[in-house]
Amino acid sequence: MGIDVCRACTVFYRRTSEKQEPFVCRSGSNRCPTGTELNCRKCRLLHLEKILQQSGAKDQALWFRTTKQRNVPVSVLDLVQPCTSSSVISHEVRARPLLSRVRAAYEKMCFARLSGELNARKDPPNPMQISLKNHPVYPSSFTTSNHANRLLLTCIIELGSSSFPEFGLLTDDQKWSIAVKFYFAFRMFDGFYRARTYFADVPDRTFYSYTLWMSEDIAEHFFDDREENTGDVEGAKRLMISNCREQVEKMRLLMDQVNPDEEEFLAVLVLMFWSTHGLEAHDEITNISERYQQQIVEELHHYSRDVKNLGNYASRFGELYMFLPIFEQPTEQVKEMYEVLRLLGVFPEKFFTYKLSKE
Repeated sequence: MGIDVCRACTVFYRRTSEKQEPFVCRSGSNRCPTGTELNCRKCRLLHLEKILQQSGAKDQALWFRTTKQRNVPVSVLDLVQPCTSSSVISHEVRARPLLSRVRAAYEKMCFARLSGELNARKDPPNPMQISLKNHPVYPSSFTTSNHANRLLLTCIIELGSSSFPEFGLLTDDQKWSIAVKFYFAFRMFDGFYRARTYFADVPDRTFYSYTLWMSEDIAEHFFDDREENTGDVEGAKRLMISNCREQVEKMRLLMDQVNPDEEEFLAVLVLMFWSTHGLEAHDEITNISERYQQQIVEELHHYSRDVKNLGNYASRFGELYMFLPIFEQPTEQVKEMYEVLRLLGVFPEKFFTYKLSKE
């Protein structure tokens, strides 16, 4: 018949059809949402009957109900197509194709950053230690963070091309504008998101890059590996310490309170990537942005309803959307800090991290 139901539903339908037992809807609406978490027997039965009717199998449905009276031995599995774990997985992938693409691209980005940062160190770890599941981390410094920032921006451009086909068709100037804007917000968002797990017991730390962490107590040594011994380094240290004191624990607390899971993190990543706030975007980019924002909201809607089983997820959407202004607004503050560091003679104008702030 081409009916795709699982074995548990098959057994349930057979038993309820034989017993002719009346059920009462748990919500009183006869419209309980379908999915793996459906636990209302009446709505489950109605849903199965609807599948049979839509498949043109009305006669088989009647036959199911009269099997006991006719005393005809039959295997229900001969009449339905059982679902397997692989078919369930493939259905979930089909239901959230954008999130699946972004997840694959993000994982590729993570390993590229991990490998690139660790292998660029003066004393790199053994290759057996370079794993996403288990790898060393180090205090951030002037030179190592500049290299990590260049690497991150390179990875962002590849992430855009891998996740969003339209991104690869834009001009180089358009790609660069989107990538740089995303860089400032995502660098902080990703750092606090990963620090929540990696530094769960150290609330005053965040990731400055994939393998470099920052906190108030190590900010004083941030400039120790500068080659030039010029500028007001002490003033720069005070600025770094003040910034850590004001931001790190506050943002870590916010991340703990919202506690986004991986799917939600990736959804915010998409919204952040295609946010055109403060960007001189042409109609072409605006249209692409609107399409992807609509698609990711739809996939997040299905995920919240069918997987997380949230009845009212509007408030949850609000919490996730809150990340956009929270991590986009400090961008100007970061750029201002970079300009102050240049005026202090610590950031040279050719410094890659500083040049990004002038884009």
